[in-house]
Amino acid sequence: EGDAQTVQIPRELDGHTVVTICNSAFRNKRRITAVHLPETIRRIGSGAFHGCTSLAQINLPDGLEYIGSGAFQGCALKQVVIPSSVHVIREYAFKRCPFLAGFTIPSEIEHDPKAVFAGCRMLAESGIWDDDFRFQTAEDGTAIITGYTGAESDVVIPSILHGQTVTAVAEADIVYQDD
Repeated sequence: EGDAQTVQIPRELDGHTVVTICNSAFRNKRRITAVHLPETIRRIGSGAFHGCTSLAQINLPDGLEYIGSGAFQGCALKQVVIPSSVHVIREYAFKRCPFLAGFTIPSEIEHDPKAVFAGCRMLAESGIWDDDFRFQTAEDGTAIITGYTGAESDVVIPSILHGQTVTAVAEADIVYQDD
């Protein structure tokens, strides 16, 4: 409860170490602009900050292990750095973050980038991310385009997708798909 713009999550509450931000804990708290998490946080639950449309700044502490589905959906985050301690990022974790222009995710984290960053238009405009291309990550960490699902008739093959350099287009032709 409350309407603070900056939220400081305590390390302890009533003598207990705070390790989890529960599902929907701050859902639709539109006035929040910044959140400071202690290094004790291990889990951010599904929808924890969903709809916090002014939330532009959050620290994801070392030791964080899990980010739930839709945890930051619709937030005003501009940059996200996922610590190497994270093992799981669920679908739509950063969906429709309109100002998200960059992110860092350690390569060992298993995630579906299409689902994690769905609808993040600034990523598409910057060439870091494009929702219209399907791709696979090659063994050397580069991207291989495997398909196109967009509606444009003139397609420009990006040089970077999801922060990975595009080195090839798969053997099958990329087909313009007309709905």
